[in-house]
Amino acid sequence: MWLGPEALDANRNINNAVVSIPGTHSPVAGSGIFRMIQDQYYALTIEFGNSSMGNGVLTFSYNLPNSSEAITDLTGQLFYNSATNGH
Repeated sequence: MWLGPEALDANRNINNAVVSIPGTHSPVAGSGIFRMIQDQYYALTIEFGNSSMGNGVLTFSYNLPNSSEAITDLTGQLFYNSATNGH
Protein backbone atom coordinates (compact mmCIF):
# COMPACT_ATOMS: atom_id res chain seq x y z
CA MET A 1 0.00 0.00 0.00
CA TRP A 2 1.31 3.39 -0.95
CA LEU A 3 0.18 6.86 0.14
CA GLY A 4 1.15 10.27 -1.15
CA PRO A 5 3.53 10.79 -4.09
CA GLU A 6 4.70 7.16 -4.02
CA ALA A 7 1.10 6.04 -4.73
CA LEU A 8 1.29 7.77 -8.13
CA ASP A 9 4.84 6.68 -8.97
CA ALA A 10 4.94 4.14 -11.81
CA ASN A 11 8.12 2.74 -10.22
CA ARG A 12 6.62 2.12 -6.78
CA ASN A 13 7.94 -1.02 -5.12
CA ILE A 14 7.92 -2.84 -1.80
CA ASN A 15 10.84 -0.72 -0.57
CA ASN A 16 8.80 2.52 -0.59
CA ALA A 17 5.46 1.03 0.48
CA VAL A 18 3.77 2.09 3.71
CA VAL A 19 2.61 -1.53 4.13
CA SER A 20 4.10 -4.51 2.30
CA ILE A 21 3.42 -8.20 2.90
CA PRO A 22 4.80 -9.90 -0.22
CA GLY A 23 4.78 -13.58 -1.01
CA THR A 24 2.36 -16.47 -0.68
CA HIS A 25 0.93 -16.83 2.82
CA SER A 26 -2.24 -17.22 4.81
CA PRO A 27 -4.02 -14.02 5.93
CA VAL A 28 -1.74 -11.87 8.10
CA ALA A 29 -2.07 -8.37 9.49
CA GLY A 30 0.17 -5.53 8.41
CA SER A 31 0.36 -1.94 9.50
CA GLY A 32 2.23 1.24 8.74
CA ILE A 33 2.39 4.86 9.76
CA PHE A 34 1.78 7.77 7.41
CA ARG A 35 1.30 11.21 8.91
CA MET A 36 -1.30 13.38 7.20
CA ILE A 37 -2.27 17.03 7.36
CA GLN A 38 -5.94 17.90 7.85
CA ASP A 39 -7.93 18.98 4.77
CA GLN A 40 -5.37 17.70 2.26
CA TYR A 41 -5.99 14.88 -0.20
CA TYR A 42 -3.52 12.02 -0.48
CA ALA A 43 -3.25 9.52 -3.30
CA LEU A 44 -3.74 5.92 -2.20
CA THR A 45 -2.77 2.80 -4.15
CA ILE A 46 -3.40 -0.71 -2.86
CA GLU A 47 -2.19 -3.74 -4.80
CA PHE A 48 -3.87 -6.90 -3.56
CA GLY A 49 -3.46 -10.38 -4.97
CA ASN A 50 -4.94 -13.79 -4.38
CA SER A 51 -3.04 -17.05 -4.82
CA SER A 52 -3.90 -20.70 -5.08
CA MET A 53 -3.95 -20.89 -1.25
CA GLY A 54 -7.59 -19.84 -1.23
CA ASN A 55 -9.71 -16.79 -0.62
CA GLY A 56 -7.84 -13.57 0.01
CA VAL A 57 -8.78 -11.08 2.70
CA LEU A 58 -8.28 -7.33 2.50
CA THR A 59 -9.41 -5.08 5.33
CA PHE A 60 -8.42 -1.42 5.27
CA SER A 61 -8.75 0.74 8.35
CA TYR A 62 -7.15 3.81 9.86
CA ASN A 63 -6.92 5.54 13.20
CA LEU A 64 -7.41 9.17 14.06
CA PRO A 65 -4.68 10.92 16.03
CA ASN A 66 -4.58 9.90 19.69
CA SER A 67 -7.16 7.15 19.14
CA SER A 68 -6.83 3.37 19.14
CA GLU A 69 -10.24 2.86 17.48
CA ALA A 70 -9.88 1.48 13.94
CA ILE A 71 -12.14 3.19 11.42
CA THR A 72 -13.23 0.92 8.57
CA ASP A 73 -16.17 2.85 7.08
CA LEU A 74 -14.64 4.81 4.20
CA THR A 75 -17.95 6.17 2.84
CA GLY A 76 -17.36 9.61 1.38
CA GLN A 77 -13.63 9.46 2.09
CA LEU A 78 -12.28 7.69 -1.00
CA PHE A 79 -12.65 9.11 -4.49
CA TYR A 80 -11.88 7.48 -7.82
CA ASN A 81 -11.13 9.45 -10.97
CA SER A 82 -12.35 7.21 -13.82
CA ALA A 83 -10.83 9.50 -16.46
CA THR A 84 -7.34 8.71 -15.18
CA ASN A 85 -7.88 5.19 -13.80
CA GLY A 86 -7.92 6.53 -10.29
CA HIS A 87 -4.92 8.87 -10.46
